[in-house]
Amino acid sequence: MQVQAIFEAACALKKEGVDAIPEVMIVQTHRDPLTVLASVASLTLVLQGAFTDHLDLAEIGAEVTQRWSSGLERAMQARRDVRVDERFVDVRYQE
Repeated sequence: MQVQAIFEAACALKKEGVDAIPEVMIVQTHRDPLTVLASVASLTLVLQGAFTDHLDLAEIGAEVTQRWSSGLERAMQARRDVRVDERFVDVRYQE
């Protein structure tokens, strides 16, 4: 979460026209969303399973989908600003 907070703060500064760290580039990998969600849900299941015997697969699926959907929406919103978008390098993740 610390990385997310730093990134959001940098985006806010960038939107105000402040070049806090102008040389920073972000490499964003792109992978099939269904593969990503399945992988994250599986990891969440394993991690939660270490602390409880009650695992609700539908709840985990809904939570993972909501979290990643929200994050993707925020990223897309930030990248609508050309000054932010120009700091990204998009790379297709190959299976």
